[in-house]
Amino acid sequence: MKENIYYSVVKKWFLFSIPFIFILGSLFHFAFEFTGKSIILAPFFPVNESIYEHLKLTFYPIFIWQLIGYLFLKNRVRIILKNWVISNAISIILSSILTIFLYYSAAGAFNIHSTIANISFYFISIALGQVLGLHLYKNCDDNRNLFLLSITMILCMFICFTIFTFMPPKLSLFMESSTGLYGI
Repeated sequence: MKENIYYSVVKKWFLFSIPFIFILGSLFHFAFEFTGKSIILAPFFPVNESIYEHLKLTFYPIFIWQLIGYLFLKNRVRIILKNWVISNAISIILSSILTIFLYYSAAGAFNIHSTIANISFYFISIALGQVLGLHLYKNCDDNRNLFLLSITMILCMFICFTIFTFMPPKLSLFMESSTGLYGI
């Protein structure tokens, strides 16, 4: 019985995260300009309109929300740390992959360059990532190896965002688009 109550709280946290992450990510879109193009903050906010830079709008809001969630919920309900980390790493990765896939599918395959479509893709990516994260939280087996892989992946993404902000590879993913990923 208590397990169902705990899961219910976690479920509400994950589902409530969708609008929060969407709004926080939308604010992050403008944060680099708002902070006076601070070099210190550049790894955390998009510094240009490349698709890669816009992945920061997925990574950091999900990471921040779920870190707050863990700190807030750990004393209220029985949170399984390994499952929490695994589910959030997968959520970040899926949301990022979907963001890239939906953008390239719309722009490349269907020649759609729409602000509304791009914002919708961002929301869909976050929502599907959080729903899958919730599913994995409930159903993964407290797996140590997957836990360590998840931490490694999150750290690698953080390192890549830092390095590639200042030294982006010469690939289309890293090149500034003329309309911007979210058309803003």
